[in-house]
Amino acid sequence: MMDRLHFFNASGDWSGDALELSYTEFHNTEGLRRCAHMYRLLKRLHVPVTALQGVKFTRGNRNRTGGIRFIPRPGASPFHEAIGAELHPFDDPLYFDFHTDQELLIEYYATEIASAIDAHGMSNTHTDRFLISVPNPIVRLVGFDGAVDLRGDVLRFTWGLEANPRKRMRLHRSTLAINNIQSTTWMDWRNDPDKIGYLRFQPVGTQRLKHQTVDATTVLLETDEQFAEAIVFAATVLERKQLKKVLPPSAKKTDNALASPPDAAELLRKLGELRDAGILTDDEFQAKKKEILDRL
Repeated sequence: MMDRLHFFNASGDWSGDALELSYTEFHNTEGLRRCAHMYRLLKRLHVPVTALQGVKFTRGNRNRTGGIRFIPRPGASPFHEAIGAELHPFDDPLYFDFHTDQELLIEYYATEIASAIDAHGMSNTHTDRFLISVPNPIVRLVGFDGAVDLRGDVLRFTWGLEANPRKRMRLHRSTLAINNIQSTTWMDWRNDPDKIGYLRFQPVGTQRLKHQTVDATTVLLETDEQFAEAIVFAATVLERKQLKKVLPPSAKKTDNALASPPDAAELLRKLGELRDAGILTDDEFQAKKKEILDRL
């Protein structure tokens, strides 16, 4: 049996061991265009309680609005690993506003979910794989000065007329194998010293970062829609990178790293989505499917 929670930006079904979130689509609203677009991209999100580290509940304010934030365990969410743990609430797919009329009910379920987190006993341990999946992967991001495509195991950057000449001199194109990504940086223009927003994929072995306007693996971002798409795109890339790796044989069973039947079903569903999105080839899909089934 599931209990339904109602927020301004989503509804959530709590089953006792997972949250099934369905985001509310709404037209662009002043100050909310970015999160509105992110909700349209995601549509839904499955969050097992084992993916959570905690719950932060904030009571209603003078505007009769409260908030609740589900905090993922380190390594559990590709969104937070790609973008950073300290996200602004409107950039965080696990933050929700609610009307004070719902405050007592939301607080009750916040306590219930916090108790379930305490019960699994792994809130402070790093996960061995993502426990939250990107529900609708995207494989192309168009920014201000160019675009980046995820094609198989490679990111392909193509620069436009707005790009710095030092980027465009590379025959208008740069590539980066996803296995060579050391880290990602999603930068809101409001937090950047030069007031420039961007998504950076830092290659392994980088000794010194170039300025974002000339770096060949950094796409500049300008609109709210581009910032939202960059969040989902970066999470898609990291998830794809992780799926390419074979889980180490020493993975801890206590952390559900070895696929139990429910985990296997979820992984197979995710592999099917990646194949349908063109991220995985049929051969890669079959190889990963066999790998998962052999572990059962």
